Amino acid sequence: MEKTITLNLLNEEAESLFNKAMENNLSVSELLENFIADLTYSNRRNGSDESDLADSWLERCNFPIYGEMRFCQYLASMNLFGSFLDDLSWFDDVQEEYNENEDEETKNECKEELEAIQEVLKEYYEDYCTSYRNSNLQSYEDAIKEVRKYKEQYTDFME
Repeated sequence: MEKTITLNLLNEEAESLFNKAMENNLSVSELLENFIADLTYSNRRNGSDESDLADSWLERCNFPIYGEMRFCQYLASMNLFGSFLDDLSWFDDVQEEYNENEDEETKNECKEELEAIQEVLKEYYEDYCTSYRNSNLQSYEDAIKEVRKYKEQYTDFME
């Protein structure tokens, strides 16, 4: 599956990018695809050195993290964002079943399942807290709100 991404570039950036691609006998798309493959350690990458250099570039840019390690950043850095979203969706599905059901036995089963899923979600958060205990950390509630916000972006991007 391929993704189409729109970039917002200044005219001089676009021209320079076009020239860089042309200098290397590539289209702009091919140049960016190669860089992204290196940055993401894709099986289409140009080599491990290139991936390491792309990763170093990202680290050197020092994009701001606003003085704290956000929960979403932690999940992404540990490659857990997709797993957390799956568990959060599971929680939401069971919560919906609980809300829509009037049968007391089913509601009790849902309640037990919700408590178990909540424990799983909190384990992710506790691991985050343990990993960054000397940082200014988000509260659990704020972290979940932010994950839900990114979930929409992730869903739109991955469609």
